[in-house]
Amino acid sequence: MTNKFKLILIAVILFMGQYSSSHASEPSVTMNQTCLAEAIYHEAGGEPLEGQYAVGQVIMNRIEHGVAKTPCGVVRQHAGNRYQFSFNKTRKTSVPSFHKAYFMHIAIIVMSGNNRYGLPSNVLYFNNTPFKAKKFSLYRKIGKQYFYTERSRKNVEKRWKS
Repeated sequence: MTNKFKLILIAVILFMGQYSSSHASEPSVTMNQTCLAEAIYHEAGGEPLEGQYAVGQVIMNRIEHGVAKTPCGVVRQHAGNRYQFSFNKTRKTSVPSFHKAYFMHIAIIVMSGNNRYGLPSNVLYFNNTPFKAKKFSLYRKIGKQYFYTERSRKNVEKRWKS
């Protein structure tokens, strides 16, 4: 078996496995992996592998900075009818079955703490068009995505609801 096939097989086995959370009110590990995989697919599905990992890492960075407690919390953030991740507004969240194992594999690696491409923990934003606001500093561009730090972290946690 090739290494790529082995990785996909491991991801499928992990995805099919049942994981439970110790707290009934929190999404299960599988649900958080799914939320992260869906975000990576919808936000960076057509981007290079490095960009896909970077999108996942930004979501994990936002957890580290207290914006939300879980990947699902980050991905589902909203203020009124404005969503942090636009695919939530259209409710097109599922990943097509033929892509699911691939994006679950990336999500599992990102959630394990493997920051494969070294994105710093203060990179908390990305967009496919350049931000014009002075409060953001461009960290770098990967594919068509721009990754940013925020010059001032004041009130970031208060802006979005989980």
